Amino acid sequence: MSWEEPPQRRGRRPWLLPAGIGVAVLAVLVVAFALRAGGPSTLAVGPSAPPAAADAADVVDPRDLIPERSGRLRTATESAGSGPLLTDADLTIVAADDTGVQFVDTATGDLRRVQVVNTAPASLTDRVFVVGDSIIIDADADVVRIRDGGVRPVRIARNHRAITTIDDRSVWVFDNFSPFVDGIASRVDFDGEVHDQIRLPAATQPLVGTDAGLVVTAPGAVSVISTDGSRRLVARGTAVAADGERVAWLQCADEPSCAVVMGTMDDPDQVRTTLDPAVLPAGFFGIPFGAFSPDGRWLALPVYRTRGRRGVEQSTVTVLDTATGIEVLRTDGSSVTPLDQPLAWSPDGRYLIFVSGSDIHAWRAGSSESTALDTELRGVRALAVR
Repeated sequence: MSWEEPPQRRGRRPWLLPAGIGVAVLAVLVVAFALRAGGPSTLAVGPSAPPAAADAADVVDPRDLIPERSGRLRTATESAGSGPLLTDADLTIVAADDTGVQFVDTATGDLRRVQVVNTAPASLTDRVFVVGDSIIIDADADVVRIRDGGVRPVRIARNHRAITTIDDRSVWVFDNFSPFVDGIASRVDFDGEVHDQIRLPAATQPLVGTDAGLVVTAPGAVSVISTDGSRRLVARGTAVAADGERVAWLQCADEPSCAVVMGTMDDPDQVRTTLDPAVLPAGFFGIPFGAFSPDGRWLALPVYRTRGRRGVEQSTVTVLDTATGIEVLRTDGSSVTPLDQPLAWSPDGRYLIFVSGSDIHAWRAGSSESTALDTELRGVRALAVR
């Protein structure tokens, strides 16, 4: 029997066509994104001409406010009160955790649970602050106002983020979620009217808004952008905290070793505190969670002790005297949300409320220790006090 060479098999690869189509689609998307983004950029600092007027398509029509999407406010009293949490202060602590937004009365211990429905889940809230008699919460791109038992969105389009605002009549919101494209910040009053809009370059993060403009940070710079579009460099460093009048920023070496520099917006280099080389403050990671007391006397600042290249250990909260730079308090920070570090000052500046471990603590300004408050709050993401 003679040997015959077997017939050649035709290679059938049915996956080639869909794979080729997928690669082509991916290439088109990559090119489109590159053309749109144009690569990362930084804020041009220093005196400059106002930016060109925004195109009509970039200006948000205030009629885009969608009040029908505002949810009903559902509240429930979780406890009848267990006595005063602070014997000499009648404050309301506003805390956002995984179950909603909580209001705790420090004079009675009463706790009210507030849930915003028919809008973004309150469990995703990562910013809470007080504007006049209103509480502003930033719940996963839905900016919501709570006042006198009522709730409504305070935004002029979907996917806005709240900017901490020093104003009793309006709030700044920001529409940019990408560090690679420009965004627009808008000052909106509580009737939905847009008063000002500022275009922010890519990689720019707003810190605080006033009726005159925004304090912003970009890689290596802290600046002010006025509502007329003019820009002014405040400091060449990384922002830690700003309140519209005062600023704290970092100067870090390559090791890294950082100094916290504190001053005013007009004179930012007044007091310096050099940190231990193994300590990195919030802001070094691009998350400026520090907060000045209302009178400017103290700066509360989360810091992280490093473990070489293995990461960071338990975070701590330090309080600095802004007149001398001396550390007056250091205590454990949050162990539940270690990169968030919720903290807030009382309106009179007498108390700093913050998370230590998994509990809410209060530090009386000038004292040497903090007090744990007997609340039922756990896993707090953000804090405000009124």
